[in-house]
Formats: sequence, C-alpha cells, structure tokens
Amino acid sequence: KCYLLNRQGYFVFFHGAFRRAVEVLFLSSPEGKKATHRQISDYLRTHAPLVRKVSELPAHLTVLCAWDELYDLLSDPVFLAAAWKTNRFEVLHYWSLVKNNSSHQMLEAYREVIASPARFPDVIWPVCFLLNDGEHQSAVLKLIDFVEHKARENGDDFELQASLSLKAQILKSRKDFD
Repeated sequence: KCYLLNRQGYFVFFHGAFRRAVEVLFLSSPEGKKATHRQISDYLRTHAPLVRKVSELPAHLTVLCAWDELYDLLSDPVFLAAAWKTNRFEVLHYWSLVKNNSSHQMLEAYREVIASPARFPDVIWPVCFLLNDGEHQSAVLKLIDFVEHKARENGDDFELQASLSLKAQILKSRKDFD
C-alpha cells in the first residue's frame, strides 16, 4: 500500500519502476494481458460506479473482443445516457466495432426504447442520432413523433423545434413532401 498513490480515485504506483515490474510479472504474455483485462472488466461491471464503467469498461471489452458484452453494455439505457453525455463519439466508435465484428444491430438493441419511449426519456435523442443513418429512419420518425407530441403537450418550444427540424430532414431525404 505504501507504493501506491490515490489520484482522483485511481490507485497508481508512485514510481515507474514498480509499474514496469507489475507489467513484466502480469502483462508480459497475451494470456496474462487478456486475463487482466477480464478481471478488470468483471470488476467494473459488478462493483464500479457508473462514471468508471463509462470511462473504462468499453475499452476493456474491446481489448477482449467481447462483442456480445459490449453490445449488451451499449444497449443498456442507463449506460447509454451516461456515455452519450460523456463522449458521444466514443459511443459511435464502440457501436462501429460491434457492427463490424458481430451480427448485433443497433435497431434490435433499442427496440424497447422505440416501442415505449415514455419509459426512456434520457435516451430518446441519443437513439435517434444513432439510428438516423438512412436505414432506420422509420424508427427515428416514431421516436420524433413522440418527442413532438410531448413538446406540444408541455409547451416546450426548444424540443418542438428540434423534433420538427429532424423530422423535416428525414422527410426531405426520403423525398416525402406530403
């Protein structure tokens, strides 16, 4: 314990020589690296606060090529809301890895959000952004109709403007002017 420092909640070695010794001892083989990443990811999944899961867990799952686990993580509305606020570009990056390395699809991941948007207000806009790639615009329009209705109901001009703007962009791209 006397060789560790606590820096913003993370323990680090106070001297680089100790870090290098641990790397040689535990991380010198591919199997050792994989086992370490697995232990860390298991710990993060079960014990870490959400902020640490968001900042660390996807990277460990990527090193492990654990695409099913990464898909499950990105599919979790609580995780998505926090990760999107932290760094939406990382969310996009991790989704591209899942898409390129597995058969998982974003539409399936967010089917529950699309079916019941009122239950998932914190992820409606992130899901709209993720699915608005031309292929899933019908699902996005369903979510946008919900947002538009709620905005009109609540007198929220900002949400109304945003929803109508996205709806117009989608309809224009489809050449649907009716």
